[in-house]
Amino acid sequence: AVPVPATKTAVQWVTQLLPEAYSSARQTPNAAAGKAVEELEDPVMRNLIHVGQVIFKEFHKTKDAAGKDADGTKLSQVDCISVSMQYRSLLRSAIESLQEQLRHAMDETDIADKLKELVTMDLLWHLCDIFFLRSPVLIASGEFVMNELLDWVEQHVMVAEPADHSRLSSDERLYWAPFFKLLFVGRLSDAADMLATFPMQSTDPRGHAALTELLRAMPRGVTAGTAAEFQHEFQRWRQEARRLLNVVFARDSPLRDACLLISGDLDALVELRKYAQCWYELLAARIVYTNPLVQVLDVESHCTWAIDAFSSERTELDAVILAIMADQDPFTILQKSCELFSTWWFAAHLSDLLLETKWLPGQETRLREYVVSNYADFLFCSPDLWATGAIYVATCPDGRERLANMLAHVAPRSDVEARKLIHLCRLHGLADLVGSICRVRARALIDEGRPVPAISWLLEGRDGVLLPWLVDKLLRDSLSDPSALAGVESLHTSQDADGNGHLACLVQVAALQSALQSDAARSDAARGLVRLAAAPNVIPPWFVVRLFSMAVPLLENQAILFSQHDTEILMGALETHCLMHGVDSAATAELQVARVALHRNLMRSYLVR
Repeated sequence: AVPVPATKTAVQWVTQLLPEAYSSARQTPNAAAGKAVEELEDPVMRNLIHVGQVIFKEFHKTKDAAGKDADGTKLSQVDCISVSMQYRSLLRSAIESLQEQLRHAMDETDIADKLKELVTMDLLWHLCDIFFLRSPVLIASGEFVMNELLDWVEQHVMVAEPADHSRLSSDERLYWAPFFKLLFVGRLSDAADMLATFPMQSTDPRGHAALTELLRAMPRGVTAGTAAEFQHEFQRWRQEARRLLNVVFARDSPLRDACLLISGDLDALVELRKYAQCWYELLAARIVYTNPLVQVLDVESHCTWAIDAFSSERTELDAVILAIMADQDPFTILQKSCELFSTWWFAAHLSDLLLETKWLPGQETRLREYVVSNYADFLFCSPDLWATGAIYVATCPDGRERLANMLAHVAPRSDVEARKLIHLCRLHGLADLVGSICRVRARALIDEGRPVPAISWLLEGRDGVLLPWLVDKLLRDSLSDPSALAGVESLHTSQDADGNGHLACLVQVAALQSALQSDAARSDAARGLVRLAAAPNVIPPWFVVRLFSMAVPLLENQAILFSQHDTEILMGALETHCLMHGVDSAATAELQVARVALHRNLMRSYLVR
């Protein structure tokens, strides 16, 4: 590849775009959710994203498996051209899908805008493919760029194929417009066939036949090895065209204009611009009829002439095309494409190929990181595409840090989204973020008035601060509203209650409340209470007396639920609490009732023994 030297302007532009402390000053990925979400919901855009990601992932997988060459690249130019063709095929498929939608749409405005953007992407990508990926091969082999440019013009400019042949011989406007457009793109054989098959009635038969023969006689098939021979034949062919001008095409007519055009008369080409749709056609015609052996590096002067000849005004698209053809400046191309298109898809995938082919050398690789990161931000506007966005960020040199920063700023709006984030964290080695994601989801559930599901998330995130606070809050709420603990017992079946004191305390209190309403559950509640009492520092100090007061019906149960040993454990836990924390005067009465019930149960257990 031919590296482009870094210009000061390009480096300054990248520096201005990239934050100085990217990892600590990122915007939230959902900040630009408005229009981005609409873009991401479009089926055609979705397919472009998903298939593009497959190509991107396979490209990097192949790079990782390949060894570096002497110049630092991992893949050959041919490999990169192949990947570029896959992206172009994807763009063409998206264009065809939108064209089909446009045929059946009631409101064509939105679809037409999307179609115009994709067509422009395809046009620019094709041109970049020629001048950045294929040009090194052309230069190294001494080949010429004319055929590549003609193919580009013909694919992206509508060359009228006359459909109603029966009207051609009588309507000059319908006849000459497609004829000259064929000449502009070098399709001389097709133009000759048109003259021979559908002759214009008003033209001179002699001139008609002479031009048809002249068009068929243009030399073709030039290669690096036959350039000298081709140049000689081409000059002879042009001289013959100029000779016929004064012999056969003496009077003004479209046939004479055509002969002037193919003889290389630029003034005639300017006059014929009324038949051109855009300046690309004038560019193609100038190269075909004045300099068919043009090299890649010599295209600039032809571009400038064609733009000035077609119109005095230059559009943003013209600026990008000139940056490709004339300057071969990847920085301007990526900068302008970010302004032209509503998404970062084009810039992200193109910069990836430019980096591999050494068109973004040295510190300019930051430009590729910038557009790829912004494309990932765009994808992160949709939870369905978080995993796709993570794939792109992971290819940056500091991808792990950037991805961690992005994931840390995403607020999951549902349990499903939280699970997706946790999966991404574990997949990309960011397990340290799992706790913060669980905490964010738990806080959201608490705000929604769903504290029990929040406990499940706090347990998964091993939260040692918010979990005790939430348990304490639920216990206090349960004193006035027993339904506050509804659903807590379900946590026991899905998570290890015995392995977490806070959950064990909550589950036991809920079981105790249920046992007071059902005789069948009382024995299980009794065993759970003993286990809870035997575990140190599990029950909040303020709740100990209240818990034993709640257990009085179990202690007074007709059938003895607590053995002597169990009762002694309960008594020891209660008295230890009283010694260490004291007893609130408001709880004195409850304490006395609990002590009496414990002593009565102890006496009954002696008798049973």
